[in-house]
Amino acid sequence: MLIAMGGTRVSEIVCSEKVWWTTQEMPTLVIPRTKNATTHSLPLPSRAQEQLIVAQANADPDSPYLYPHRFDPNQPLSLTSVAQAVRRFCDDTGMERFQPRDIRRTMKSHLLDSDADLREEWVDIWHNHGRNADVARKHYDRAEYTRAKRRVADAIDGILAGVVAK
Repeated sequence: MLIAMGGTRVSEIVCSEKVWWTTQEMPTLVIPRTKNATTHSLPLPSRAQEQLIVAQANADPDSPYLYPHRFDPNQPLSLTSVAQAVRRFCDDTGMERFQPRDIRRTMKSHLLDSDADLREEWVDIWHNHGRNADVARKHYDRAEYTRAKRRVADAIDGILAGVVAK
């Protein structure tokens, strides 16, 4: 899901609650409070929609979390567990070790390299990077950037379609 969501912060995916994910008219992830203390809404790329169906089917029905802790479903999966799983995967496949948070930077690079029309600002909006601006813009511009986020979601689908097809 970390890759399918284009490098969204590891903690925002791993600690996400089921109610944050909607599959209605426009499938969306709504993170109520992010690292920069804002709500962040993202349209789900098609691969993330597929992963969401699998995650929902496998999630503990009594847990509020999409990825609950193995021994305590009232807690989210720990970030340490994710790092250990990545380390085991790398060791088992002979891949060079990396940290799950590296996916964020890697996805940004691939997104920008794969589509000359995709603006870096849009990827930054997708990743919910703080935007330094004048006071008026900072406090009064509350645009959701829906078109930009949809454009990034489509670019993520394009990258993953090429990888999965290989």
